[in-house]
Amino acid sequence: MITDIKKKKLLDSTFSGATGHLQGFVPFEIDAAAFERMKTFKSTGKKDDPARTQGIHGPYEELMLRRTGKLPPGYYSEKDPQPWGMRPQESRSNILWQVLSGIMDRHPEFATNYLALALDSGLGNKEYKKELKKLNGNWGDYLDNAGVFRDHVHSAMKHTYDRVACPACTMLTSLACEDKGMRAVFQELLPLNMADRRKLLVEKGLMPLLDMAVPVDDKPKFIPGR
Repeated sequence: MITDIKKKKLLDSTFSGATGHLQGFVPFEIDAAAFERMKTFKSTGKKDDPARTQGIHGPYEELMLRRTGKLPPGYYSEKDPQPWGMRPQESRSNILWQVLSGIMDRHPEFATNYLALALDSGLGNKEYKKELKKLNGNWGDYLDNAGVFRDHVHSAMKHTYDRVACPACTMLTSLACEDKGMRAVFQELLPLNMADRRKLLVEKGLMPLLDMAVPVDDKPKFIPGR
């Protein structure tokens, strides 16, 4: 059983080393076991992990595939033409980050569909992959027919996407995949519009975690852009 004292010590150690961006930040009560699972998950991310598969990327990656035939540069290791696959949990976190970061603000209906799918914990991995493939297909077909590649929307999306090194590895969205309390907060976001989703996270003091990396120790760091 995890006591309140252990939780408090965890939160103290987690946030005491954070930068001045967190001055006055009141930490969300993160379950200690969920936090440790999240760190362990990140530290065991090998490329040859059989749980990694292709095709479970998010909306920006689908745009890049339609536009260039390749995933974004961050998917490729140096001198390796084969892109990294994703584990389902990374895929969900990646999509949550893309929606909340503003990448999908010009496409609110698709944003809501992606958000709902990423938060649907009732879907097993097989069903999740199937539904995501279908949603990516619909989104990609829309891109092909809506002039997105010609009206510079893709440039704005790229600028936002590139503001962090790993959209799938941020504290806020990773916690939504591991911590029941955080997942409940994210469920509150579903009926809201894009601006109100971020407003709610600001009110709860959670926005500083959106661009903060999952730590491998106990001191999260902000993720530099690519």
